[in-house]
Amino acid sequence: PTDQPTNRPLTTAMHDLRCAALLAFGAGVSAGVLALLCIQAMRSKAASSCRCARGEEEDNENSNSRAEKKIRKLQKSVQERVKWGSAGVEMLGLLPRLWIEVLDPQHRYGALLYGYFSRWELSNTEEAFFDWLDTGPGSKIDLPKYPRRLLQESKIIYLTRAQQVLFQVRIQADGRFVWDLDGEPVSLPPIEGAPETEREKEIAALVAPCLELGRRRDELLAEARCMVMAAKERGEKVTNARLEQIAAPLLKEDLLCQLRDPWFSQRLSADRKRRKITGNSTPTGSPSFGPCEYPSPTRAASPPPRESAIVKRHLLRKLTSPVSWSVPTKDTEDSLPDCVAERGRALREPIPKRLKPGLTWDDFLRAIDHDEGKMMDKPFPGASDRVSDDGIFVVDKFGVLHCAMKIRGIFQHSSFVRGHCVKVAGGISIRNGRLLRLAPHSGHYQPLMETFDEMKEQWASRGVDFSSVLVEPFLKT
Repeated sequence: PTDQPTNRPLTTAMHDLRCAALLAFGAGVSAGVLALLCIQAMRSKAASSCRCARGEEEDNENSNSRAEKKIRKLQKSVQERVKWGSAGVEMLGLLPRLWIEVLDPQHRYGALLYGYFSRWELSNTEEAFFDWLDTGPGSKIDLPKYPRRLLQESKIIYLTRAQQVLFQVRIQADGRFVWDLDGEPVSLPPIEGAPETEREKEIAALVAPCLELGRRRDELLAEARCMVMAAKERGEKVTNARLEQIAAPLLKEDLLCQLRDPWFSQRLSADRKRRKITGNSTPTGSPSFGPCEYPSPTRAASPPPRESAIVKRHLLRKLTSPVSWSVPTKDTEDSLPDCVAERGRALREPIPKRLKPGLTWDDFLRAIDHDEGKMMDKPFPGASDRVSDDGIFVVDKFGVLHCAMKIRGIFQHSSFVRGHCVKVAGGISIRNGRLLRLAPHSGHYQPLMETFDEMKEQWASRGVDFSSVLVEPFLKT
């Protein structure tokens, strides 16, 4: 019977002997013995190969396991963990670098805001960060990898308690996910063509104003790009009047800072070496330099080495701190060139509303690329395309599940709980109330695998069937 245990070594040996006997009957005993030895040698070689293959697989598995343990250990060290004493549990706080998003009264997107915070850290200012960013010297800085235009538009929605109920989900006894407000089955992403519910209409009204500014600016930038490209292909001569005509709608939106600010490049970085200060204090008119270069003033006799170092330090303070934007003190004014005070006054001036002279079509296109975020490490999609194809979820500190579609720079994991602690956060896909995909990945919170597995066990005990659910690995591939 097939259900009875078998002795595999004995069975294999009997099979080999049977084969050898047949061979011996036809070709003699000696040939049969030789055949038996050949069969055993082949089996030994195959077994050795299998052991080597298994050994390589085990080595790979051990290597991956060690790497995963190291990553988990590192994650524990960087993840903010808040102990809730009365409940006897630990919660996940926001990643430390994203605290700044919560502290910002406007809740601007932390990934963009952090770029300006890093620039502020390099400065010599005595102002608090948000004062420096919004009204101080930082308000004139427009970083290529963190465009100020996107910083202005990307304000994370932090839900009020009344708005939270629009996103709360409960799991029924049969394991189906339904919206707690109206009892409708959850579908993330939403099913195309399905009638819009009152709950969905309220969410659309909440999100639409946050995307309106971005859509309008996207359209204006795209229209200006088409006009410039057409003029360039026609060989049209560049005139300041023509550039002003094309740029007029964008200037009303406070865009194209790169084409207006004579000191655009000097403001970008506080830690790069400055060019030697010369007697000419007027920057070049054309921003044909790259995003992190500096325009070259007319060369003149450079000051002595000691004097040059003092000038550089003084200019660094001028670029970063309004407190230091005063006329040089009596201790230094004798050793500083006259151009330092003049440059300091120029840097304090508001950014002009009109374009600089001497621009080219390529300069205009580079400025459009900057405002569209083309120089970012991970460029933003257009405002109309920022709604992701992925659903997101958090389980708050009280165990309530919240779900929604991710909108980059507008609605993210921190939106559900206003930046407060959560138990778990990640990605999710649901169709007609049935769970399809689950991922332990979040940019704002870093859930541990143990917590994630515990949540899965709780959901399984409430009827969720994981047999056909795609559970993504803890480590992104």
